[in-house]
Amino acid sequence: PSAPLMTQVPAGGSVCLVWLRDDMRVRDNPALLRASEGCFSAVIPVFVHDDRDPSPYPLQGAAKVWKHESVRVFSETLRGMGSQLIFRRGDAAAELLAVLAASCAEAGRRAEWRLP
Repeated sequence: PSAPLMTQVPAGGSVCLVWLRDDMRVRDNPALLRASEGCFSAVIPVFVHDDRDPSPYPLQGAAKVWKHESVRVFSETLRGMGSQLIFRRGDAAAELLAVLAASCAEAGRRAEWRLP
């Protein structure tokens, strides 16, 4: 059974956040595929735009336009599947933790951290 890509978390269910950075594909995205095949009640796709990205080669010009378009199309694809891309701006670690905390609070439980 595969977990639905969703933003609403069923009470008592387990949650998997999938942090999307460059791989904006639904059908052949390894992270989404593995998460959906896991034992999770919900898979929450998240994209964080970090203005302070420490990369020595930050996105500029046309690359920024293509990234924006890629995120837009990916978000529309998820919406068509009954899901939603959570878009955040800021420090990636802080934003991912905030999304996880909000998801756990919505499900009425505390966050449990574990790595596969």
